[in-house]
Amino acid sequence: MTQMKDSTIDPRWLSEQMRANPPRRLENGNLFTGPVRLAFPNLFKPREARPNTPDDSSAGKFGASLLFPPGTDFRLFHDEWMRSAREAFPKNFVNGQAVGLHSPFHDQAEKVAGVKPLQGYTPGAIYFNVSSNFKPQIVDPNMNPIVDETRVYPGVWAFVSLNIYKYSNKKTGIGFGLQSVMIIADDTRLGGAGSDPRKDFGGVTIMATSNVADKFNSAPVMGQQSTPVMPSGGFIGQPGGLPVQALPSADDLM
Repeated sequence: MTQMKDSTIDPRWLSEQMRANPPRRLENGNLFTGPVRLAFPNLFKPREARPNTPDDSSAGKFGASLLFPPGTDFRLFHDEWMRSAREAFPKNFVNGQAVGLHSPFHDQAEKVAGVKPLQGYTPGAIYFNVSSNFKPQIVDPNMNPIVDETRVYPGVWAFVSLNIYKYSNKKTGIGFGLQSVMIIADDTRLGGAGSDPRKDFGGVTIMATSNVADKFNSAPVMGQQSTPVMPSGGFIGQPGGLPVQALPSADDLM
């Protein structure tokens, strides 16, 4: 079954979504991604320019990185990219191969091999970035607009509708444009390269005479039990969430 790093999503649920909602072309001509995990989403406000980055082509745009699960059928995206690139830049094709064009497709391993590995990126799976000059429409599985920005965070699962465009500035190539987003499931919020404290400190022994809790102003009163806060709702197909059958057709995304 399909599983991604730093994810608590049920692999059976994800496999079913991939089977029932594979990538495809929609009737309006847009491309449907199937289930993807969002990283670095800027869907409510455009991305700010990054300091000391002379060629920040994403500045002033809305966008996100789309993390595809392992096993996603990428033929649609590859074929559409090749077709569009051949039409837009015929001189950049030699013996059927694209030459001198920037490819949008990246192995997620690129983001975990560096000095600052990122959470959620799964080696062997593909990711690519999408952007738009306009704010995309964001809806839930019942087609209700999402206006609460906390609902869209790094690590959330979504269906995304895309188009294709050409660009030629510092780089030349074909990109995927962000059209609309449907948020479909909650998952672990992704951050930086921090480790799991349960793994770091799982074997630590705290002596009863240490009185560690007394060192913190927020320590609970002796004998008083704190009440955990349980999140409301859930993700689709799980207790508290919408059933899988409630998902509308992908053609309803637009």
